[in-house]
Amino acid sequence: MKPPDAVNQQQRRFEQALDPLSSDDNSTLMQVTTGMGVKEWVYYAHNRDVFMSRLHKRLKEHPKYPLEIEFHEDPEWKVWGETVENLKAKGA
Repeated sequence: MKPPDAVNQQQRRFEQALDPLSSDDNSTLMQVTTGMGVKEWVYYAHNRDVFMSRLHKRLKEHPKYPLEIEFHEDPEWKVWGETVENLKAKGA
């Protein structure tokens, strides 16, 4: 189900602010998932501190968003591999 228009617009502004983080020299946007009232952006980052600094800089002029930020180790990009395999299985 699509979120209400106001929420959708807020998410779009948030995503536009994060666009430079999607493929800079430190981080890559790996996937975005939506479901059960939650939208999740998954990035691979070389350096957590650099990523957080850039994230805060990008959102400095924005209202506070209800964010939860987690970091996980995935040096072999297993989540990416699983995502690709799932998409292949679905014929995407």
